Order: sequence, then structure tokens, then C-alpha cells
Amino acid sequence: MALRNPSLREGREEKAELWKIMSSKIIVIATIILLLVSFSVLFVVETKNHDLDYKKSWSVAYFENPRDLPEAAASLQAGDSLDFAIENHEGEKMKYSYEILADGKKIAEGQVEIEAGETRQVAPLFDLERKNDARVSLEISAKDLKYRIYKNLK
Repeated sequence: MALRNPSLREGREEKAELWKIMSSKIIVIATIILLLVSFSVLFVVETKNHDLDYKKSWSVAYFENPRDLPEAAASLQAGDSLDFAIENHEGEKMKYSYEILADGKKIAEGQVEIEAGETRQVAPLFDLERKNDARVSLEISAKDLKYRIYKNLK
């Protein structure tokens, strides 16, 4: 039967060859499209993960110059300052209260409001008799948060 109509057989063979060529191209094109979609999704996910404020709520408190602090404050006197910074990553404007204690004695206190995503440097002034050695602690609170950092002045 196939011998009676050679054009039919040639047509089938051409279609089979064409299908082989097209199927390999379809596989390559589909693979490229899937890779591009995968890379795009991963890019979006990683971008969100690297955003410090995306679905996260946290704050940071630290002394501005911790290495300079002992030399600069080795003899704390009235009018001296212990600079520190607060970073607000809570997702909303926050009001932070702070207390600075030297050997358990309150030497300064205050409040500062910080917008979401901002950092505020605070340079509080305090009254303190001259001291050569002191353990300074900084207590910061806001809502249900409480942070405490220490610095030994020796």
C-alpha cells in the first residue's frame, strides 16, 4: 500500500523530519522561557529578603564611637557626652526613651521620636562628678521593647 502512493510516504517522512526539528526547538525555547521565569521569581524573592524593613520589626542601639569612648570619657565631667545612635526598623514612627547610668547612678535621660527606617544620633549632656573608672549603661525602651548596652570606662 505504501508502494502505490510514493508521495504520501514522502509527505509522512517530511512531516516526521519537520516534527523532529520543531520538537527540539520547542524544547530549547521552553527551557529558556522557564529559566527566565525562574530567574525573575528568584530575583523578586531575594530583593524582598535583602530589604531590612520588609515584614520585619526591629531596632538597633549602639555607641557612635565605641573605640574612642574610653579615651574621650576617661575623665567624665559635667558637659561631656556619650554619643549613641538608634535605628528604627519597626515599620512605624516610634518614641524611644533612654537613660544613661554610670555605676548604677542615672546621669542622663530623654526621649526621641524616630521615623520608620531612620537613624538618629543622640549626644546627651549629663552632670557627673569627675570619675576615672565607670561602668556606663544605656537603657532604651519603646512600647514593649527594651535594650541595654554597656561600656566600661577604664
